[in-house]
Amino acid sequence: MRMVLVGAATVAITAVGMPTASSEPGIPGTEDASCESYGFGNTAMACDGPIREDGTWRRCAQWQPWYVPGPYGSYTPGGSKCWTVEGGADTGNPLLPQHHIDG
Repeated sequence: MRMVLVGAATVAITAVGMPTASSEPGIPGTEDASCESYGFGNTAMACDGPIREDGTWRRCAQWQPWYVPGPYGSYTPGGSKCWTVEGGADTGNPLLPQHHIDG
């Protein structure tokens, strides 16, 4: 019973301490965002804002925490990042879409 209470308290503390979503352009939930899931098991999402006059666009990626259980397990925290993509340029990550994501 004690383990259950400790586990429940840990979950509650973690949920309260979670960061809120950013208002960066391209993050899911904005009007002009077009998104596509990627990664292993769809654990990540990339969203593109509209193409600007100079051919660039704003891309934001979000990924979920990744936990590998076992004696040699590991934990990678989730997060998000936004940057500007130049039209026709390599995105620098083979897992990300190599094109503008259209809605």
